[in-house]
Amino acid sequence: MDYGTFTEQFPEFAASELQAVVEAHLADAEFACPVSVWGAGALRDLGVKLRAADELAKSPFARPMKLVLQNGKTAYGVRLEQLKRRVALTSRVL
Repeated sequence: MDYGTFTEQFPEFAASELQAVVEAHLADAEFACPVSVWGAGALRDLGVKLRAADELAKSPFARPMKLVLQNGKTAYGVRLEQLKRRVALTSRVL
C-alpha cells in the first residue's frame, strides 16, 4: 500500500508534511494484516487502509480533526471491526 493510493480513499490524511507519518502507519498496518489471514486481495487492502486510518485518527496530529468519537473509537475502527468479523467468518468457511 502506498501513500497515494491511501490518500485517494482517505484525503483527510493527505497533508504533504504528514506523508512520512502516514507511510509509517501503513507499514504497521501491513504487518498487522497478514496475507495468511486476510488473503492477498481487496479485503486485505481495505483492512490495511482502515487500520492505518484508525491509528492516524487517534494520533496527536489528528486531534484537531476530531475524528475520535466520544466512546474512544473512530468510524474507521468501527468499519475495521466489521471487516475483521467478515474475514474471520470467511476463513472458517474455507
